[in-house]
Amino acid sequence: MIFTGHNSFFVIYDKDDKQKCDIYYHSEVKKWCYVNKLFSPYIIFLLNDGEQVVLKSSGSEVVSYLRKVLAKKEVEKKN
Repeated sequence: MIFTGHNSFFVIYDKDDKQKCDIYYHSEVKKWCYVNKLFSPYIIFLLNDGEQVVLKSSGSEVVSYLRKVLAKKEVEKKN
């Protein structure tokens, strides 16, 4: 997946079809969590409506962006 961050929203593009994407406003995100697996890190977003979105293979630039714009909504992954 391809991720782009903006002032009030972010976009997740389909890796196979760049014409398909999902737009999420920061206000829609209830909380998010970064899971740092050695070869397959990912981010879980929990939205206000209860939907869960997973962003696979998330790089450090995505995490840095989220920690800047959604810092208060980050939670630790519970084991």
